[in-house]
Amino acid sequence: MIKKFIKAGVLAVVLTAMPMCFTSCSDDDDDDSSSSYAERTEALYDLIDVYIEDVVYPTYTNLADATTELYDALVDVQEKLNDSTITQSDIDDACEIFLEARSWWEKSEAWLYGPADVLGIDPHIDTWPLDRDELAGILGSDELRANLEGDIEDAIVYISEENGEVSHLGFHGVEFILFRDGENRTVAELQGVEDDDAFKNMNVTGAYELSFAVAVAGDLRDWTSLLEYSWMGSLAATSHIARCTTRGFQTKLDGYDNFYGEEILLTGSSEFFATPRYTVSTILIDGCSNICAEVADQKMGQPYRAATGSLSDEDYELMESDEYAGKEYIESPYSHMSFTDFYNNITSIKNALYGNIGKSSPASNSIMAYLQSENSSLADELDDELDDALEALEDCVNYGTAFVTIINSNESTGMSLVQEAMDAVTDLDAALSEVNEWVTTH
Repeated sequence: MIKKFIKAGVLAVVLTAMPMCFTSCSDDDDDDSSSSYAERTEALYDLIDVYIEDVVYPTYTNLADATTELYDALVDVQEKLNDSTITQSDIDDACEIFLEARSWWEKSEAWLYGPADVLGIDPHIDTWPLDRDELAGILGSDELRANLEGDIEDAIVYISEENGEVSHLGFHGVEFILFRDGENRTVAELQGVEDDDAFKNMNVTGAYELSFAVAVAGDLRDWTSLLEYSWMGSLAATSHIARCTTRGFQTKLDGYDNFYGEEILLTGSSEFFATPRYTVSTILIDGCSNICAEVADQKMGQPYRAATGSLSDEDYELMESDEYAGKEYIESPYSHMSFTDFYNNITSIKNALYGNIGKSSPASNSIMAYLQSENSSLADELDDELDDALEALEDCVNYGTAFVTIINSNESTGMSLVQEAMDAVTDLDAALSEVNEWVTTH
């Protein structure tokens, strides 16, 4: 199964050199600020607090709230389908809630380090491409049917623990059942029999698919609750903490006495986050730069290279390890929301840098405001590259043709827009690396 892309090794290389830089750099190197090294250090502590409390925490709370609402909506659709009172608006409402939940997840991907990675949350809820043959095999099994017909809590645990990191869990399993060809599924489709080629002669009904989606959504709710709790501890919503307790999840990383967000807020006295420059470098490289590379090199890059016959050395290496999907490596193909996913990924970077969510100006204690005060030219460069990346992806969204359609048809205008967006995100990545080098050495 194809797993998510992880940009490895960058932060380790940067941080190896950091102590030397700290002792060799003076207070009046090439910047436009009169702040001392100590004053800058204090400002970094402040922006870390804002990043955690005003960006990461509310994003994860919104995500867990939305997936809880999605589960409830699917239960409602299932009940109405079973008693023949379902309407198209019921399905449409569930689809809208799904997209809202999906948007909060994609807007969190600028901090996939920590629990999302170490606790296996990211691959559990967001592995793609969906293996439809595998899903058909699962839905055709007597064991699954027996579990879905029992207690829903048992069904959720069974779905989760018997499947591991597979593409039919999490967002993409639910997406396939709620959407096709960029359209919401219809009442007639859910009342009928699945007609996808992978399900030929299987007689899998829409009602049975929906019962599967309910269990998967329950598991998605629980794992996003774990994201919130593992970062926020007792500040997480009580109902979300209760889900983690019910599931018996590991909620702290091995070796950590505190929840992950609490540990970052203890920067300077934490053995894991010894200095504020280390923590900010984690935000910039393990977080923001990592998702830039994933969007440009993998989410967009792998299918683009496969479609244009311009495979990279990494593509060939993935082929040898059976970790290559080529043109099939497309996120959210059934809802046709791939470009929106990518846009939201870069929005997560903006939120991380601006110290707020969805605002046009940075918070006073934020990474961007810090740069504007201490090195305005570097801040302007980063802000310009961020705007360019978002505008290029917005052009893709507004073009009106889905990413999956562009890739499969190799349509020239769409492919040009994809190339421009990849280039813009790559330039943003380079700017982030430049900022990281300056922050960690001044």
